[in-house]
Amino acid sequence: MSPKFTRNAISNIKSTGTFFPSSRFLANKISRLIPDNVTNVVELGAGNGAVTKSLLAHMSADASLDCYEINAEFIKLLKNNVSDERLTILERSALEIANDFGNDAIDVVVSCLPLALFNDSMKEELMAEIHKSLKPGGLFIQYQYSLKDRKFINKYFAKNTLKFVLRNAPPAFIYLCEK
Repeated sequence: MSPKFTRNAISNIKSTGTFFPSSRFLANKISRLIPDNVTNVVELGAGNGAVTKSLLAHMSADASLDCYEINAEFIKLLKNNVSDERLTILERSALEIANDFGNDAIDVVVSCLPLALFNDSMKEELMAEIHKSLKPGGLFIQYQYSLKDRKFINKYFAKNTLKFVLRNAPPAFIYLCEK
């Protein structure tokens, strides 16, 4: 576990939603949900790069990964910890996703954002932007520590399944959704 991540997470708990980075078990479970034939993946809330590294390890050589992160300390950690020509770090809000990529443009969106900390209008806006940016048949993967926000996810992604990862602190649910 990274002491820098933990210090930053504690001082910014209202935006990070956790004290611990994602475990390798969670990161690998998420990465294995992504089909081999995708060309572009977007990660929302990349943090220190725990999930980012796993995504890159499982993606094909010609795929790209664009990561959104707004926390300056996490951006530094990400830049120092992950070096890959397929990676682009976008230092702005995830709400810019449709503006940046357009409609029906992305194969997979992986969200590490703490939805439980967002107000309802922000969740609605985020889900709408993600849905708009995904290609038909595109995947949305969101992990959470509770099922509290299931209605927001179901509203935009009726076709979804739920996975569970015990070996994470805290244990996590993974939503696998299809547009």
